[in-house]
Amino acid sequence: MTRTIRPALAAIVLAVCAALTITTVPPGVAAVPTATPAPVDAAPVAARGKPKVAIKLGVYRAPATIVTGSRLRFLGRTQKALRGKKVSLQRKVGKKGSWVTVGAAKVNSKQRFLVSGVVTGVGAVYWKVTAKKKVRKNGRKVTLRYTSKQVGTAVYGWFYAADQQPVAVSWSDWDDLPRTIGGVRYSKSVGTDAYYFSDGDVEWGDYNLSYRCKTFTAQVGLDDESETGAKADFYVTLDDARTRVASGKGLGAATSVTMDVASRLRIRLEVEAVTQYDAVATFGDAKFLCRGKP
Repeated sequence: MTRTIRPALAAIVLAVCAALTITTVPPGVAAVPTATPAPVDAAPVAARGKPKVAIKLGVYRAPATIVTGSRLRFLGRTQKALRGKKVSLQRKVGKKGSWVTVGAAKVNSKQRFLVSGVVTGVGAVYWKVTAKKKVRKNGRKVTLRYTSKQVGTAVYGWFYAADQQPVAVSWSDWDDLPRTIGGVRYSKSVGTDAYYFSDGDVEWGDYNLSYRCKTFTAQVGLDDESETGAKADFYVTLDDARTRVASGKGLGAATSVTMDVASRLRIRLEVEAVTQYDAVATFGDAKFLCRGKP
């Protein structure tokens, strides 16, 4: 009886040993603990492939001219999958710029949203909207990411003549100093200096527009330091077209001048003294609206 049981018991022990895997750790080497698998819901995983939900985006009531520093609104539409979700408006200046989030909105029950952002830079500025949604896929949390097509806008900015290097000037008397006309200070002004401009003298400064600008504006008049009785005529020349914008201008309030300068290469700002009294003839805050540095 005993002899019959022992062989059977030995066979069982051998079978159990064969089924076990024993790892021997050499002396002096720490054993590496077995990693515990992460829970299935530990973290969202970005979805692969293009999202199936479309986001349509367009400028809402775009102004005739988009100026840097203004706020631009965008109207968008999505599908049902993004109702109630947040969308983020991103902006990029130029093709090589970096995307920056500048606004956010929530998709309403009609799958629409209205979002706005402040315009920066000049030239080509691009916009897009992004959105995210978490879903469960194969038992895991997955983050779906959606992006609209880019919307390009042409952005203009104001450039002061006082900050530009003139192409040429009549004499060294053409200055770019702060001036006061009729008690109003214009910190970015160009014009004649405070001495010896009278009795038929003519002074001017030429500036490039480089076909990038569309509007010129200035406040013209005599600086309050001018002599009593002084008067001057003011001219603006666009390429070969000369226009008198103020005639016999004396002391007192400035005259506002605005001109279309689209498709022009160069502008000349010119003044002519018409009395024997010294005049400090000034183009106060003369500036150009351009889509790039003139």
